[in-house]
Amino acid sequence: MAKKKSIVDRISDTVTEIVDTASAAAAAALKPDPEAVAATTKEQVYIPEATDAAATPAPLFARKKRGPAPMRANKRVAAARAKKTASRSQRAAKQPKKAAARADAARVALPGCESVIEGDLSTLAAMQSVASQANAMGRFDAVIHNVATGYHDRERFVTEDGLARIFAVNVLAPYVLTALMIPPARLIYLSSGMHTGGRPELDDAQWADRRWNASQAYSDTKLHDTILTMAVAARWTHVMANAVDPGWVPTKLGGAGAPDNLDLGADTQARLAVSQEPTARVTGEYFHHRQRRKAASAAYDGATQDRLMAYLQTISGVSFA
Repeated sequence: MAKKKSIVDRISDTVTEIVDTASAAAAAALKPDPEAVAATTKEQVYIPEATDAAATPAPLFARKKRGPAPMRANKRVAAARAKKTASRSQRAAKQPKKAAARADAARVALPGCESVIEGDLSTLAAMQSVASQANAMGRFDAVIHNVATGYHDRERFVTEDGLARIFAVNVLAPYVLTALMIPPARLIYLSSGMHTGGRPELDDAQWADRRWNASQAYSDTKLHDTILTMAVAARWTHVMANAVDPGWVPTKLGGAGAPDNLDLGADTQARLAVSQEPTARVTGEYFHHRQRRKAASAAYDGATQDRLMAYLQTISGVSFA
Protein backbone atom coordinates (compact mmCIF):
# COMPACT_ATOMS: atom_id res chain seq x y z
CA MET A 1 0.00 0.00 0.00
CA ALA A 2 1.45 3.35 -1.02
CA LYS A 3 2.35 5.67 1.79
CA LYS A 4 0.03 8.64 2.02
CA LYS A 5 1.80 11.88 1.20
CA SER A 6 2.01 14.63 3.78
CA ILE A 7 0.47 17.99 3.03
CA VAL A 8 3.96 19.45 2.52
CA ASP A 9 4.79 16.74 -0.02
CA ARG A 10 1.54 17.35 -1.87
CA ILE A 11 2.19 21.07 -1.94
CA SER A 12 5.73 20.47 -3.15
CA ASP A 13 4.42 18.31 -5.99
CA THR A 14 1.89 20.98 -6.93
CA VAL A 15 4.42 23.79 -6.94
CA THR A 16 6.88 21.73 -8.96
CA GLU A 17 4.17 21.18 -11.57
CA ILE A 18 3.48 24.91 -11.62
CA VAL A 19 7.15 25.66 -12.20
CA ASP A 20 7.38 23.17 -15.06
CA THR A 21 4.30 24.38 -16.91
CA ALA A 22 3.63 28.02 -16.09
CA SER A 23 6.32 29.85 -18.04
CA ALA A 24 5.70 28.25 -21.41
CA ALA A 25 1.94 28.55 -21.13
CA ALA A 26 1.96 32.17 -20.06
CA ALA A 27 4.88 33.46 -22.06
CA ALA A 28 2.89 32.82 -25.22
CA ALA A 29 -0.07 34.75 -23.88
CA LEU A 30 1.35 38.19 -24.58
CA LYS A 31 3.53 40.10 -26.98
CA PRO A 32 5.21 43.28 -25.75
CA ASP A 33 2.79 46.21 -25.88
CA PRO A 34 4.56 49.39 -27.06
CA GLU A 35 1.96 51.49 -25.25
CA ALA A 36 2.65 49.77 -21.96
CA VAL A 37 6.37 50.49 -21.79
CA ALA A 38 8.83 53.21 -22.65
CA ALA A 39 12.15 52.57 -24.33
CA THR A 40 15.15 52.56 -22.03
CA THR A 41 18.00 50.13 -21.64
CA LYS A 42 18.80 51.00 -18.05
CA GLU A 43 15.66 50.08 -16.18
CA GLN A 44 15.89 47.42 -13.51
CA VAL A 45 12.90 45.60 -12.12
CA TYR A 46 12.69 43.50 -8.98
CA ILE A 47 9.69 41.18 -8.79
CA PRO A 48 9.32 38.79 -5.85
CA GLU A 49 7.11 35.93 -7.04
CA ALA A 50 3.72 35.35 -5.54
CA THR A 51 2.95 31.85 -4.44
CA ASP A 52 -0.20 30.08 -3.36
CA ALA A 53 1.82 27.18 -1.97
CA ALA A 54 1.84 26.42 1.72
CA ALA A 55 5.57 25.79 1.86
CA THR A 56 8.15 28.47 2.55
CA PRO A 57 8.75 30.74 -0.44
CA ALA A 58 12.18 31.80 -1.66
CA PRO A 59 12.72 34.76 -3.97
CA LEU A 60 15.20 35.00 -6.79
CA PHE A 61 16.64 38.14 -8.24
CA ALA A 62 17.77 37.83 -11.83
CA ARG A 63 19.81 40.49 -13.56
CA LYS A 64 19.89 40.51 -17.31
CA LYS A 65 22.97 41.61 -19.28
CA ARG A 66 21.16 43.44 -22.09
CA GLY A 67 17.58 43.63 -23.25
CA PRO A 68 16.33 43.00 -19.68
CA ALA A 69 13.33 40.87 -18.78
CA PRO A 70 11.69 40.09 -15.41
CA MET A 71 10.79 36.55 -14.50
CA ARG A 72 7.55 34.92 -13.49
CA ALA A 73 5.91 36.56 -10.48
CA ASN A 74 2.55 34.92 -10.24
CA LYS A 75 2.66 31.88 -12.45
CA ARG A 76 0.98 32.78 -15.77
CA VAL A 77 0.37 36.43 -14.90
CA ALA A 78 4.03 37.08 -14.24
CA ALA A 79 5.19 35.29 -17.33
CA ALA A 80 2.89 37.55 -19.29
CA ARG A 81 4.27 40.53 -17.44
CA ALA A 82 7.79 39.36 -18.23
CA LYS A 83 6.93 39.61 -21.91
CA LYS A 84 5.58 43.10 -21.36
CA THR A 85 8.76 44.32 -19.67
CA ALA A 86 11.29 42.16 -21.52
CA SER A 87 12.69 44.91 -23.70
CA ARG A 88 12.71 47.54 -21.00
CA SER A 89 13.95 46.12 -17.68
CA GLN A 90 17.51 45.19 -16.87
CA ARG A 91 16.99 43.19 -13.77
CA ALA A 92 14.31 40.84 -12.71
CA ALA A 93 13.46 38.82 -9.72
CA LYS A 94 11.04 36.17 -8.65
CA GLN A 95 9.94 34.45 -5.49
CA PRO A 96 9.93 30.63 -5.76
CA LYS A 97 9.48 27.81 -3.30
CA LYS A 98 12.45 25.70 -4.28
CA ALA A 99 15.25 28.21 -4.63
CA ALA A 100 17.89 26.14 -6.36
CA ALA A 101 15.54 24.47 -8.83
CA ARG A 102 13.82 27.68 -9.72
CA ALA A 103 17.09 29.54 -9.99
CA ASP A 104 18.02 27.04 -12.66
CA ALA A 105 14.62 27.49 -14.28
CA ALA A 106 15.16 31.25 -14.33
CA ARG A 107 18.50 30.88 -16.04
CA VAL A 108 17.00 28.58 -18.64
CA ALA A 109 14.06 30.89 -19.30
CA LEU A 110 16.29 33.98 -19.32
CA PRO A 111 19.63 32.93 -20.81
CA GLY A 112 20.81 36.53 -20.68
CA CYS A 113 20.55 36.79 -16.90
CA GLU A 114 23.78 37.89 -15.24
CA SER A 115 22.90 36.79 -11.74
CA VAL A 116 20.26 35.28 -9.50
CA ILE A 117 19.79 35.96 -5.80
CA GLU A 118 18.04 33.31 -3.75
CA GLY A 119 16.26 34.03 -0.52
CA ASP A 120 13.24 33.48 1.70
CA LEU A 121 10.58 36.04 2.46
CA SER A 122 8.97 34.21 5.36
CA THR A 123 11.66 35.01 7.96
CA LEU A 124 13.09 38.32 9.11
CA ALA A 125 16.69 37.19 8.82
CA ALA A 126 16.15 36.07 5.24
CA MET A 127 14.25 39.24 4.32
CA GLN A 128 17.23 41.25 5.50
CA SER A 129 19.61 38.99 3.62
CA VAL A 130 17.63 39.36 0.42
CA ALA A 131 17.63 43.15 0.78
CA SER A 132 21.39 43.15 1.38
CA GLN A 133 22.03 41.00 -1.69
CA ALA A 134 19.76 43.20 -3.79
CA ASN A 135 21.58 46.32 -2.64
CA ALA A 136 24.87 44.76 -3.66
CA MET A 137 23.50 44.72 -7.21
CA GLY A 138 22.90 48.47 -7.12
CA ARG A 139 19.81 50.63 -7.25
CA PHE A 140 16.75 49.24 -9.00
CA ASP A 141 14.62 51.54 -11.09
CA ALA A 142 11.42 49.67 -10.26
CA VAL A 143 10.38 47.17 -7.64
CA ILE A 144 7.17 45.14 -7.97
CA HIS A 145 6.15 43.63 -4.65
CA ASN A 146 4.06 40.71 -5.83
CA VAL A 147 4.90 38.17 -3.16
CA ALA A 148 1.85 36.56 -1.58
CA THR A 149 0.69 33.33 0.00
CA GLY A 150 -1.99 31.89 2.21
CA TYR A 151 -5.21 32.14 0.22
CA HIS A 152 -5.66 28.36 0.23
CA ASP A 153 -4.05 27.60 3.60
CA ARG A 154 -6.23 25.24 5.60
CA GLU A 155 -4.63 26.31 8.84
CA ARG A 156 -2.56 29.11 10.34
CA PHE A 157 1.12 28.54 9.67
CA VAL A 158 3.67 30.18 11.98
CA THR A 159 7.17 31.27 11.01
CA GLU A 160 10.30 30.82 13.06
CA ASP A 161 9.83 34.43 14.19
CA GLY A 162 6.47 33.50 15.72
CA LEU A 163 4.44 35.38 13.11
CA ALA A 164 1.57 34.19 10.99
CA ARG A 165 3.23 33.25 7.72
CA ILE A 166 0.54 34.89 5.61
CA PHE A 167 1.25 38.21 7.33
CA ALA A 168 5.02 37.79 7.27
CA VAL A 169 5.14 37.03 3.55
CA ASN A 170 2.32 39.24 2.30
CA VAL A 171 2.83 42.36 4.41
CA LEU A 172 5.99 42.35 6.50
CA ALA A 173 8.28 41.27 3.65
CA PRO A 174 7.27 44.15 1.34
CA TYR A 175 7.74 46.54 4.26
CA VAL A 176 11.19 45.22 5.20
CA LEU A 177 12.39 45.11 1.61
CA THR A 178 11.09 48.63 1.00
CA ALA A 179 12.75 49.93 4.14
CA LEU A 180 16.11 48.23 3.57
CA MET A 181 16.59 48.29 -0.17
CA ILE A 182 18.01 51.37 -1.87
CA PRO A 183 14.88 53.33 -2.80
CA PRO A 184 14.01 52.79 -6.46
CA ALA A 185 12.31 55.32 -8.69
CA ARG A 186 9.11 53.28 -8.70
CA LEU A 187 7.38 50.91 -6.32
CA ILE A 188 4.40 48.76 -7.24
CA TYR A 189 2.55 46.74 -4.61
CA LEU A 190 0.11 44.01 -5.59
CA SER A 191 -3.22 44.39 -3.89
CA SER A 192 -6.47 42.61 -4.69
CA GLY A 193 -10.11 43.40 -5.09
CA MET A 194 -10.50 41.33 -1.93
CA HIS A 195 -8.83 44.09 0.06
CA THR A 196 -12.19 45.81 0.40
CA GLY A 197 -13.26 42.99 2.71
CA GLY A 198 -10.15 43.26 4.88
CA ARG A 199 -9.91 44.56 8.43
CA PRO A 200 -7.49 47.46 9.00
CA GLU A 201 -7.34 46.74 12.72
CA LEU A 202 -4.12 45.22 14.06
CA ASP A 203 -5.41 43.82 17.33
CA ASP A 204 -5.07 40.25 15.99
CA ALA A 205 -3.14 40.68 12.77
CA GLN A 206 -1.33 37.39 13.45
CA TRP A 207 -4.56 35.40 13.84
CA ALA A 208 -3.48 34.11 17.24
CA ASP A 209 -6.96 34.50 18.71
CA ARG A 210 -9.38 34.41 15.81
CA ARG A 211 -10.61 31.19 14.29
CA TRP A 212 -8.61 30.67 11.10
CA ASN A 213 -10.21 31.86 7.90
CA ALA A 214 -7.81 31.87 4.94
CA SER A 215 -9.97 34.09 2.75
CA GLN A 216 -10.37 36.70 5.47
CA ALA A 217 -6.69 36.52 6.38
CA TYR A 218 -5.74 37.07 2.75
CA SER A 219 -8.17 39.99 2.45
CA ASP A 220 -6.68 41.55 5.58
CA THR A 221 -3.15 41.34 4.20
CA LYS A 222 -4.18 42.81 0.85
CA LEU A 223 -5.76 45.74 2.66
CA HIS A 224 -2.58 46.14 4.69
CA ASP A 225 -0.58 46.11 1.46
CA THR A 226 -2.75 48.88 0.09
CA ILE A 227 -2.36 50.90 3.29
CA LEU A 228 1.39 50.32 3.10
CA THR A 229 1.41 51.64 -0.46
CA MET A 230 -0.29 54.86 0.50
CA ALA A 231 1.92 55.26 3.57
CA VAL A 232 5.06 54.90 1.45
CA ALA A 233 3.71 57.33 -1.14
CA ALA A 234 3.04 59.88 1.60
CA ARG A 235 6.48 59.48 3.19
CA TRP A 236 8.65 59.10 0.10
CA THR A 237 7.62 61.89 -2.22
CA HIS A 238 10.70 61.20 -4.37
CA VAL A 239 9.40 57.69 -5.22
CA MET A 240 6.34 56.78 -7.27
CA ALA A 241 4.46 54.20 -5.19
CA ASN A 242 1.22 52.66 -6.42
CA ALA A 243 -1.01 49.65 -5.74
CA VAL A 244 -2.46 47.35 -8.38
CA ASP A 245 -5.42 44.98 -8.37
CA PRO A 246 -4.53 42.52 -11.16
CA GLY A 247 -8.06 41.14 -11.18
CA TRP A 248 -9.37 37.62 -10.74
CA VAL A 249 -7.35 35.97 -13.46
CA PRO A 250 -6.92 32.28 -14.41
CA THR A 251 -3.71 31.48 -12.57
CA LYS A 252 -3.11 28.57 -10.20
CA LEU A 253 -4.17 30.88 -7.39
CA GLY A 254 -7.19 32.29 -9.21
CA GLY A 255 -8.31 29.01 -10.72
CA ALA A 256 -9.05 28.01 -14.30
CA GLY A 257 -12.58 29.42 -14.10
CA ALA A 258 -11.49 32.94 -13.17
CA PRO A 259 -13.36 35.36 -15.45
CA ASP A 260 -10.84 38.16 -15.78
CA ASN A 261 -8.33 38.80 -18.56
CA LEU A 262 -4.87 37.32 -18.01
CA ASP A 263 -3.19 39.85 -20.27
CA LEU A 264 -4.65 42.79 -18.38
CA GLY A 265 -3.61 41.18 -15.10
CA ALA A 266 0.03 41.69 -16.07
CA ASP A 267 -0.28 44.84 -18.13
CA THR A 268 -0.81 47.48 -15.44
CA GLN A 269 2.10 46.33 -13.30
CA ALA A 270 4.48 46.41 -16.25
CA ARG A 271 3.23 49.79 -17.36
CA LEU A 272 3.67 51.37 -13.93
CA ALA A 273 7.16 49.91 -13.74
CA VAL A 274 8.53 51.25 -17.01
CA SER A 275 6.22 53.56 -18.94
CA GLN A 276 7.10 57.22 -19.33
CA GLU A 277 3.49 58.16 -20.07
CA PRO A 278 2.17 60.82 -17.65
CA THR A 279 -0.66 58.53 -16.56
CA ALA A 280 1.92 55.98 -15.38
CA ARG A 281 4.20 58.48 -13.65
CA VAL A 282 1.94 59.02 -10.66
CA THR A 283 2.03 58.09 -6.99
CA GLY A 284 -0.38 57.14 -4.24
CA GLU A 285 -2.87 55.61 -6.66
CA TYR A 286 -4.77 52.33 -6.84
CA PHE A 287 -5.14 50.76 -10.30
CA HIS A 288 -7.18 48.06 -11.95
CA HIS A 289 -6.52 47.35 -15.64
CA ARG A 290 -4.82 50.71 -16.21
CA GLN A 291 -7.74 52.58 -14.66
CA ARG A 292 -7.43 54.51 -11.44
CA ARG A 293 -9.87 53.24 -8.85
CA LYS A 294 -10.71 54.16 -5.31
CA ALA A 295 -9.25 51.81 -2.74
CA ALA A 296 -10.89 51.13 0.61
CA SER A 297 -11.16 54.33 2.63
CA ALA A 298 -8.84 52.97 5.33
CA ALA A 299 -5.95 53.02 2.87
CA TYR A 300 -6.05 56.81 2.67
CA ASP A 301 -6.42 57.45 6.39
CA GLY A 302 -3.23 58.94 7.82
CA ALA A 303 -3.78 57.59 11.33
CA THR A 304 -4.37 54.07 9.98
CA GLN A 305 -1.19 54.34 7.92
CA ASP A 306 0.77 55.48 10.98
CA ARG A 307 -0.51 52.57 13.06
CA LEU A 308 0.44 50.02 10.43
CA MET A 309 3.93 51.46 9.92
CA ALA A 310 4.53 51.57 13.68
CA TYR A 311 3.32 47.99 14.04
CA LEU A 312 5.55 46.74 11.22
CA GLN A 313 8.54 48.54 12.71
CA THR A 314 7.84 47.03 16.13
CA ILE A 315 7.57 43.42 14.99
CA SER A 316 10.48 43.66 12.56
CA GLY A 317 12.89 45.95 14.34
CA VAL A 318 13.36 47.70 11.00
CA SER A 319 12.66 51.42 10.89
CA PHE A 320 11.33 53.26 7.89
CA ALA A 321 13.32 56.42 7.19
